[in-house]
Amino acid sequence: MFVTTWTLGGVFDKHSGFPFSALIGSCDTNNDRNGDGYCPDLPFQYFGGAIPSPTKQQWINGIFPNPAAEFDTTTRGAGCDCRNIFTGPGYTSLDVSFGKNFNLPRARFIGESAKLEFRSNFFNALNILNLESLAPATAPTDIKNTGQFGRPLDGLSGRVIEFQLRLSF
Repeated sequence: MFVTTWTLGGVFDKHSGFPFSALIGSCDTNNDRNGDGYCPDLPFQYFGGAIPSPTKQQWINGIFPNPAAEFDTTTRGAGCDCRNIFTGPGYTSLDVSFGKNFNLPRARFIGESAKLEFRSNFFNALNILNLESLAPATAPTDIKNTGQFGRPLDGLSGRVIEFQLRLSF
């Protein structure tokens, strides 16, 4: 006689993005803006202008419409009080797992019952676009090089499906 049981499980994960700072990552330590001899440096002042509550598409396009006008990167002195005042793109994922267990009849040559388990796992089952956290400031991702500033460099993996079959006796 075959006896079967079903299993179902899931994990829902949602959180806001990691904080990040606007930095001048391509600074010259001999011509240091704040005089501490280390890079990267914070800008002297932030005037505002970041898109509030950006969508995924706005993150891809860049949440700072005009970084050169939104930050003072030319004045020397201590950086602004703007460390980690921005929040990166959030993360949302639903992982689902379901399976079926089959209790197999007792085999004569084994002397004990066996079980066959089939399981399928769906990671990011809804295939939600999740973007990478923002990279630390380097020459291509800092305020002065505005091409990639305020944009994630890549997306995280989409839906992944995994199937398992296991025989235990």
